[in-house]
Amino acid sequence: GARDTGRGTVFNGPAAVTSNGVVQDGWTGPAKLKYTGSNTLTLNNTNTYSGGTSLTIAGSTLIANHDGALGIGDVSLTAGSVTLTLQNGVTQNYINDAASLSIVTGDTVNLNYAATDLVATLVVNGVTVAPGLYGSGAINPNGIFTGTGFITVLVPEPSVYMLLGVGILIGGQRFLGRRKSA
Repeated sequence: GARDTGRGTVFNGPAAVTSNGVVQDGWTGPAKLKYTGSNTLTLNNTNTYSGGTSLTIAGSTLIANHDGALGIGDVSLTAGSVTLTLQNGVTQNYINDAASLSIVTGDTVNLNYAATDLVATLVVNGVTVAPGLYGSGAINPNGIFTGTGFITVLVPEPSVYMLLGVGILIGGQRFLGRRKSA
């Protein structure tokens, strides 16, 4: 069954669970969706919760059957031998573009679509991987990805590099200015 913990929604138990409603943040702030069951949780709607999604029991499966099914927070497969399936979306945007996807060896991520889903970062076994195209037909760490779709890890925004460059330039000018006046 499902229960609202005040800070999120936990789905648990040995039976398969299907959610057709919208999981959203509570009045106390960001909510997290956690699946601790030993079967399959299927999300059939766009969800708006922002606290992230996690699968914590080995052997569990989460099926995102709709664009935005995984809310707007990070997605973490924290136990080995869990399965995440992304399918049936129109725009193939199951994981928010600003979110991180964390997976470990032994997990399976089924990309059952014919396009790409963008993510900000991909973490494999605790290590953030380089930007690029990931999937069974591209970079596939430890054979985790299956299916015809792809996950694209975005290159950080140029504005971050520009701000860093401007800071270095200003710091350098201040240092040189002090040397000349000494």
